[in-house]
Amino acid sequence: MCGANCAKIALLIAEMPKTKLTHPSRGGRKQVDPWQKFLNEVNLISKDEGTKQIHQNFWEIDLQTGMRTLCELFLAGDRLGIPMRVLFVREAPEWLIYPERYVVSRHTGPDGSSIVVYSPIDPASVTGPPPQGKKDKK
Repeated sequence: MCGANCAKIALLIAEMPKTKLTHPSRGGRKQVDPWQKFLNEVNLISKDEGTKQIHQNFWEIDLQTGMRTLCELFLAGDRLGIPMRVLFVREAPEWLIYPERYVVSRHTGPDGSSIVVYSPIDPASVTGPPPQGKKDKK
């Protein structure tokens, strides 16, 4: 870990609000869930080269090429009251789970909670070249 002065990568996490607050929409007729509105806005933000979206609320951003994306994500969160956290690191961490290497399945727990399970894809079962724009570390 290091401060912003020696960092090359920013790991940005948008925190889901603990309570389901709603903000009035324009005209005051309809209530809008700020978390869902944030996720919708994030999908509209064009991502710079070097920005990887790890999950719906988690990004790995190369600070050399992705500063605009970092700022736009922060602004979207700030407008809607979504807490944002950032961790600056010297290099991309190897301990992150990248979705393209895993099969994601969703289940409902006994208490009704949502459970997401990441199962590793067997590299031998994958055929064809890796997805464009992705570098495969070996």
